[in-house]
Amino acid sequence: MLRLLTDFVCSGLPVSAIATATWTAVRTRSIATTSRLADAPCHRPGYQCYGKAYLWVKAGNFQRVSHVKLFMNTQLKVPQYNSQQVANVVKAKPANKPIEFVIGEVPGVPVGAEFESFEELRAAGLHAHTQKGIWGRKAEGAASIVVSGGYPDDRDDGDTIVYTGQGGQDDNKRHVADQALTAENLSLAVSRDTARPVRVIRGFKGDPAHSPAKGYRYDGLYLVDDYWWHTRHDGFKILRFRLERCGERATDTDEDSGRTPTTTNRIDRDRDLAQWVKRTHKHACQICGEMISTMVGLYAEAAHIKPLGSPHNGPDTRENLLCLCPNCHVRFDRHAIYVDHTGEVRSSNTDAPLGRLRKAQDHHLSEAMLAYQRSLCGK
Repeated sequence: MLRLLTDFVCSGLPVSAIATATWTAVRTRSIATTSRLADAPCHRPGYQCYGKAYLWVKAGNFQRVSHVKLFMNTQLKVPQYNSQQVANVVKAKPANKPIEFVIGEVPGVPVGAEFESFEELRAAGLHAHTQKGIWGRKAEGAASIVVSGGYPDDRDDGDTIVYTGQGGQDDNKRHVADQALTAENLSLAVSRDTARPVRVIRGFKGDPAHSPAKGYRYDGLYLVDDYWWHTRHDGFKILRFRLERCGERATDTDEDSGRTPTTTNRIDRDRDLAQWVKRTHKHACQICGEMISTMVGLYAEAAHIKPLGSPHNGPDTRENLLCLCPNCHVRFDRHAIYVDHTGEVRSSNTDAPLGRLRKAQDHHLSEAMLAYQRSLCGK
């Protein structure tokens, strides 16, 4: 039989006796009927319930671990101690130990697990920061984000999230500067380029349709599908990241087969239009002019100037298509290059000219689409 640590503390069992026992850690949310240690009254003089924390007992020392409740096997024979051997329950501050940086799932933390604070998220290994919404590294990408209404430009549709980057706000949450593609913002961009998943945690201040009523909830893995610059109504530039859910929610499992059904939504593209733009330009890239020859013929890719997906919702038309080689296609889609109003291709980072956009007589491009793509590059 397992008993909650609170039962022993509040019943007067000496702390020195508790520290010598063998303990089993059980994650808080997996035991629905237990009460928090902070909620349990302490009735005996000389004993202290340490509020807003659970206790972890190891080698006779106490420290706070906020996402774990401890239970003791009551079949163990616990020695008796007199009042002189009784110590206070915990007075130590939480240990500021570094948390292992993990990309993807954190072992032992299921989708749907709920937490009361950033401190509990940190203790669980889900999110290291206690204020910042992005936890990431430049070289490895982002490990997690917290979606909790921190920026008014965020949009949460459940399976799709348009997330605003960090920075540019003062202490009163007012935008006072442009954001920068550095630090945590850069880590999310790296996750896009490396196709590494990001843990999404929703907070109680987010969209009520998809957020918990209180605290924070781990909602699984998402992929960064795209990122771009956006100029706000006040003129400041922010970064926006679109994330798509990987797989399905934990409640959508088929217990009999042990399989999880998934549904993938793909945008329908007009293949005839793609073939038309390639033939019109004779499979030559409109930016660099390269023609790629393969064993089965020439190869090129049709690229949309204004992206088709939400929130851009560009049209699948000739005026919104370019014929590009794979390299230039990636650079164009990742907003590394743009076409200015004169038809010059330029670097987004330096504005250096890279050459004129090649055109064909029967292929007329929309200046509105090109202007929209420039805005995604921050121009």
